[in-house]
Amino acid sequence: MAILKTPEERFQQLPGYSFQPHYCQVDTINDVPLHMHYVDFGDANAPVVLLIHGEPTWSYSFRNIITQIADIGLRVIAPDLIGFGKSDKLTDPQDYSLNSHFIWLKALLKSLNLQNIMLFCQDTGGLLGMRLVADDINNFNTVIAVNTMLPIAELPINSTTESSQEEKFNIASQIQQGCKNLLIDEILQGYDAPFPNQDFVVGPKAMKNMLFNGNNAIELTINNNAWNVLKSFNKPFITVFSDEDLMSIGIHDHIKEHIPGCKNQQHYSFFNTGHFIQEDAPEKLIAIVIRAFASLQLEQQS
Repeated sequence: MAILKTPEERFQQLPGYSFQPHYCQVDTINDVPLHMHYVDFGDANAPVVLLIHGEPTWSYSFRNIITQIADIGLRVIAPDLIGFGKSDKLTDPQDYSLNSHFIWLKALLKSLNLQNIMLFCQDTGGLLGMRLVADDINNFNTVIAVNTMLPIAELPINSTTESSQEEKFNIASQIQQGCKNLLIDEILQGYDAPFPNQDFVVGPKAMKNMLFNGNNAIELTINNNAWNVLKSFNKPFITVFSDEDLMSIGIHDHIKEHIPGCKNQQHYSFFNTGHFIQEDAPEKLIAIVIRAFASLQLEQQS
């Protein structure tokens, strides 16, 4: 087992992504430190919004919203999951699990001492983010869940895509398939930047296989336990789904029925957008965060 680090020159002059890099040690593998990269943008003393990406993206997918939501008075923390973006990459797929991703994210939150968090999560970032909320329910003030879910046996992931066994794992192609808009080559190259060759894509490939392994009893048990806690989450929980996202069909109804924080909230269903709304309609996501933050401020002042 080895730990790979993507050369920094791969990230030079990426369109819209010039954020100062930050790193946090989240684990030790065979006495070798494992580092997670994260964007930390905005006033260090401002309220925190945590952006968690999914598969096969990285914090680059939030480049169009980070600056704008920091401008309204939020401190933006946007980590790259281990195996993604600028974070370290493990070469053995057996070293990855959804629970290990959860543990690494939890280590980041503890290291940064993040408190009273607004969570913005998309795709697999929602699965991990909802687990984080369930693990420390009092530390989150708002959840904005975008085209995401926390799968259980009766609520499996919908997909026309099989788990990944192909020899070549094409990141850019998967991103484009998840977008309604046609992305320019420079943007697609940005998504490919963390992965110089196939040795570097073990993390995304392993995650896709995890997601479509519906028989993983351990992960389903963890998810069930998380749902039992989330059924008592009564702070704002806002769902955002798109009509072109086949994976999310029917999921928003389940979330709204079972999480009390969904009541009396405005929920969003966007038309003519794909799975990656942050590419197809970033301005809509920015507006949702602005409204949620304004509502939170009014509540805290009352």
